[in-house]
Amino acid sequence: MAYDKPKPFIEVTVRNLSDTAPHVACCAGFERNSWRVEALAEHLIEWLPEFALNAEEYSNITGANARRALRNAAKNIYTSTNYEKRGEIGEILLHAIIRQEFNTEPLISKIYFKDSPNDTVKGFDSVHIVQTDKSVQLWLGEAKIYTSFNAAVYEINKSLKSHLVSDYLRLEFAAIVNKLEKTSPYFDIAKKLLDQNTSLDKIFECITIPVFVSYNSNAVKLSTASDKNYLDRLKNEILEKVTSLRTIKTDAATIKLIFILFPMNTKSLLTTAFDKKLKGLAA
Repeated sequence: MAYDKPKPFIEVTVRNLSDTAPHVACCAGFERNSWRVEALAEHLIEWLPEFALNAEEYSNITGANARRALRNAAKNIYTSTNYEKRGEIGEILLHAIIRQEFNTEPLISKIYFKDSPNDTVKGFDSVHIVQTDKSVQLWLGEAKIYTSFNAAVYEINKSLKSHLVSDYLRLEFAAIVNKLEKTSPYFDIAKKLLDQNTSLDKIFECITIPVFVSYNSNAVKLSTASDKNYLDRLKNEILEKVTSLRTIKTDAATIKLIFILFPMNTKSLLTTAFDKKLKGLAA
């Protein structure tokens, strides 16, 4: 089942998938001399139902229950007052960008299965799939939203190292299959691919890990419009960041990594704007 997507909002400013560290850089853009943080927060709200509800709940949304569904989705994100330290915004951004730019389809909603709204997602931050006539790719996402780019890279290395341990992966794959609804068009494919009798070597050939990195950007902070000066400044900044991304490796050479950079004016502007909208919906 292919889901309808919100209209594109996030702009791709850099795309280089042939690099040794394949990457895209995305931006919210500017409006009236300011970074479009309020509009970005609103766009993330548009993604909430698909991101935070299971497939059955999402497919049953109608005009009559849309407000309730959105409220339930908002409650699934978090109810904490300590929103500055929450990572869900990065997870929603990752979800939105790979849906928009790579036409992935959600396999399960990781956040839906949290034990409580204020828990954090365990394991990979997103589980999507890309199916063509020739292949199936399982997209297991990692998302980090930090003020410091270097701190985000450090945490990504830690996460990948722990999440790609064989025993951990087997548990993660079993959890994915257990949570996948039997009515999903991808149920048989995923169950066969992630079966415990399938060699990890074969599974690794079908895995893409989109790595989302969001950070406070000098290029964005020093700009007021998406003009040539901004784009030149941003491209130079991204070139510098990609040098660090090339140090991120996995032990499995066949696993594909795609880096998604999302430079922000400041993290606090986005977390505050999003938290205000989220709590307004959940009230």
